[in-house]
Amino acid sequence: MLVFFTAGESHGRGVFALLDGLPAGLNVDRDLINNDLKRRQGGYGRGGRMSIEQDRVDVLSGIRGGVTLGSPILLAVWNKDFDNWKEYMDPWDTWEGMERYIPRPGHADLAGAARFRHKDLRNVLERSSARDTAARVAAGGLLRSLLKILDIEVYSWVSRVGGVGFSGGFNRRLRDNSSVYCPDIDATEAMEKEIDRAIKNGDTVGGEFKVKAEGIPAGIGSYTQW
Repeated sequence: MLVFFTAGESHGRGVFALLDGLPAGLNVDRDLINNDLKRRQGGYGRGGRMSIEQDRVDVLSGIRGGVTLGSPILLAVWNKDFDNWKEYMDPWDTWEGMERYIPRPGHADLAGAARFRHKDLRNVLERSSARDTAARVAAGGLLRSLLKILDIEVYSWVSRVGGVGFSGGFNRRLRDNSSVYCPDIDATEAMEKEIDRAIKNGDTVGGEFKVKAEGIPAGIGSYTQW
């Protein structure tokens, strides 16, 4: 059975993914993982953090010579922005000046403070940050090496941003050339304008994406448990 965890704070030393259960002898494509990390940093309307980080995977255990050992695999994606936060994120010393006491709408701040009784909401937001997705992308890239052997491919595309939708088919070239990962030129331009309006108004817009998996044999999983 495959076990998967992530750890790390947004402005800490890095974010990490721990995977246990992968077989020994699996060839790992490092370039595939790093390419996925690079794609993650793209996207129209991304924040300034993306200009600071240049994400690449670092393997701390479980892989030797590009091949899995069968032991737990620990992946790291280091935070360059940690250099600007060393004092505030120190695990032992306490520094003042970056506390947060007002919860943000739509975030985990309030629920996290209630659950763990934190007064400083930074203790919540550092972990519930989108930065954690870097660790998840690294883990996903590793697992794609396994799926590749099984001739299974999983891919996705953006089908809606705010009020702008796209219901057409998938085209990898168009998606990869789109700033919003939508495989349609006209829809891409309309989605960019939708994002620009939201930024101008200081607001956010919802969105949708579609995921498709090909090559999966029948009988995977079970109807007896959900």
